[in-house]
Amino acid sequence: MCLPKNSIKDPERCFNAGVPLEKQALQRKAKLGLDLIKEAIENGTSFLFVGIDPGDGRNSQLLETFDHMKITWFTDVAKTHLIYKKMQKIEV
Repeated sequence: MCLPKNSIKDPERCFNAGVPLEKQALQRKAKLGLDLIKEAIENGTSFLFVGIDPGDGRNSQLLETFDHMKITWFTDVAKTHLIYKKMQKIEV
């Protein structure tokens, strides 16, 4: 659950909206996304890949977690983003 900062500062508003106390905290978007993916897997939801925006595409910890979980991912990158210092041989 992604809550705006001003909502988190108002516990009564969160309570009235039915937001559980443990969810009334500021969370990073990458963690929220990863939690949603884990929940989808636990619920048996199938998917082929995960798309990531350029901001989180720079989050190596998130990408390594996807690799460890055997999740195929793709991300947009800025044209100035260095991926390889030397072109790698690509095989399919």
